[in-house]
Amino acid sequence: MIGLVPPDRAVLTLNKMVPEIDVRSFPNARANMRIAFASDLHARRGMRISAIADKIAGLHADALLLGGDIADRAEYTRSMLCALQSIAFPMGAFAVCGNNDIEAFGSRRAFGKALHEFGIRLLVNEGVFLAGANVYLGGVDEAKYGFPDPLSALSGAPRGAYRILMSHYPLSRALTARPNLMLSGHTHGGQFNFLGITPYAIGMERRYRLCRVSGMGEHAGAQVLVSRGVGASRIPLRIGVRSEIHLIQLGKNQIRH
Repeated sequence: MIGLVPPDRAVLTLNKMVPEIDVRSFPNARANMRIAFASDLHARRGMRISAIADKIAGLHADALLLGGDIADRAEYTRSMLCALQSIAFPMGAFAVCGNNDIEAFGSRRAFGKALHEFGIRLLVNEGVFLAGANVYLGGVDEAKYGFPDPLSALSGAPRGAYRILMSHYPLSRALTARPNLMLSGHTHGGQFNFLGITPYAIGMERRYRLCRVSGMGEHAGAQVLVSRGVGASRIPLRIGVRSEIHLIQLGKNQIRH
């Protein structure tokens, strides 16, 4: 069971879910890279898509990583992807699949095809070496409809590369692949936080054995960042949980946002 999480002083309806910037720096990483990490956009009618894209553009990142549940409705997801396509990411844009992405597009294949149209690569139990940064980026399948295989996702990592694993669900078992850093979402930080109590504190989704509900911590020797995400599913409301995207800075020569 995941414990108490300090609440934010925030009540956000859909049109107010413009994310704050959370900066995480890893100066001792044997890598050199600026990453924009965004999860759980849940693109739908009424969202301020251009404002969200402007926030991401302002990070001047080398790469964009999307942690799943980009979609809530397929038609609005395409508008979000179009806005993101206008931003330059010299090292590329990558995503993992979330449960809502499959539900919105009907299949993982259809979702991957939509991403490809907008220049984003979907990683499904596979990885890619970003040689210019000395980063190996792996992505696992989502856990509700798919079959996460973290070992396969990081199997191609060269010796000495900084290993990043994206997993939509912050699965404890994904850490068996021994990443340096795992990036996850899915939880929305609970989406509703009353006096530190979220649905996860009372046993929600216990079967997935999630390692944490939000924020940064060390688990099984890896740094794990679980994003509170950008949007909201089902009920378009956040109470006590702010929206966020992340600037992740690897290496010593980074300029803080």
